[in-house]
Parts: sequence; structure tokens; C-alpha cells
Amino acid sequence: DRGEPRDVKVQLRTPQIAVLTQWVRQGGEDNLHYHTNGDTFWMVLKGRARYYTVNGPDDKVGTKLVADLGPHEGVVIPCGSRYWFEKAGDEELELLQVVASEKGGRKPERINVAPHKAWMTESNLHVYEK
Repeated sequence: DRGEPRDVKVQLRTPQIAVLTQWVRQGGEDNLHYHTNGDTFWMVLKGRARYYTVNGPDDKVGTKLVADLGPHEGVVIPCGSRYWFEKAGDEELELLQVVASEKGGRKPERINVAPHKAWMTESNLHVYEK
């Protein structure tokens, strides 16, 4: 724990799968984005999370609630689906993220729709749709 709004640790990475653990604290909410070339499974390990999607093709915020999850509950976000999530409640949110790439396909890429958040310091989190 570095005391950051969000910490991410890669647990495993192969050409077809990536497994990460994320710790989300106050200010560590996500922005509206999507991933290319792979589906993502999210499971709440601790705390609560809310996942949102868009209401229509021009929605750049994403206000349609998809899932309100507690411990040991999960959601699959299909490749190309626009979404964001937030920590719900005061408790730290701990998530397991599993990204499955297309076999023999390109590496999944995160594409932002809404502006990135202050905690997003890595350059790969600053890619926007064209």
C-alpha cells in the first residue's frame, strides 16, 4: 500500500491472459473507457463496487448501472464495451481483474472515452479513441 488512490499489481501475464489485483481508495474511481482485443472479468474480493455503461452511442459519461457488487461477486465486460467503475462505501475496494486476449490476437489496449483521472500516471492509460 503506497497510500495512492489506486494500486495495481500484476499477478500473472501470458500471451493470452493477464491477472491483476487492484486496491481502490477514495479518489481512485475510474473513467469511461473500453478495452480492445479481449474480455475482462472483474471480481470483488473486499468492499463494494458499482459498474456503469453508456445509455447510448453519444454518451461520454456512462450513467447506466450494470452491476452493484459485493465480495465474491463478479461481472464480465466484453471486448469493446464502454464502462467505468467506482468504489461504493467507505471500505477499501479490492478487485481481481482477469483479462483474456484473443488467441493469437493483438494485446488488449485500454482506450479512454472520458478524460483520464489524476491517479492515472502510466502512459498506457492516456490513450484516447480517435
